[in-house]
Amino acid sequence: RYAVLGVLLDGPASGYEIKSLMGRSTVYFWRESDSTIYPMLKVLAQEGKVLSEIAYVGKKKKEVFSITDIGREEFKAWFR
Repeated sequence: RYAVLGVLLDGPASGYEIKSLMGRSTVYFWRESDSTIYPMLKVLAQEGKVLSEIAYVGKKKKEVFSITDIGREEFKAWFR
């Protein structure tokens, strides 16, 4: 939950981009898999902590997530 929110503090990203970034940064102390990242993104969206938008790259569509003010505040409270 907080790792996903933390990644989104840097800017909008797709689930794949979040997984890739975590694979390069948090993998040494916090491992996440597709089976946890994608369901967590859905939960965070339902809670209003992230927004999702459909973006097109050529003809291919991808879902891009961005953190909301509520999500940012939750992350900051946890980080403190």
